[in-house]
Amino acid sequence: MPSLISPEPSVLSTWKRPAPTKVDLPWADISIIDISTFDEPGGKEKLAEQLQHAVETTGFFSIIGTGFTDEEVTRQYSIGQAFMNLPKDIKDKPELRCDFGKGNYFGYRAASLKKII
Repeated sequence: MPSLISPEPSVLSTWKRPAPTKVDLPWADISIIDISTFDEPGGKEKLAEQLQHAVETTGFFSIIGTGFTDEEVTRQYSIGQAFMNLPKDIKDKPELRCDFGKGNYFGYRAASLKKII
């Protein structure tokens, strides 16, 4: 499919999940939140409690029960990896950049432009 980046259709390399590390590193348990319970009675409230707990304890969480297939998830990672593999001058094109000041949160923002507040 043609895009802003290339007028020609592109073939994506399939993203491959990284192998688990063999290095003994400190780690924290990450909450796993199953959103398949969203439409059950009390499901929204229970999920809100789980999310609040995850955000307040570790700040991280993993979501399962989305209904997406492994193929759909892999495709999204493949698209993201293809973009990140592009040369910096292409990613820095104005039409591909996000501009938080203007409320545009979609696009690329170079790590060198990020500020920790």
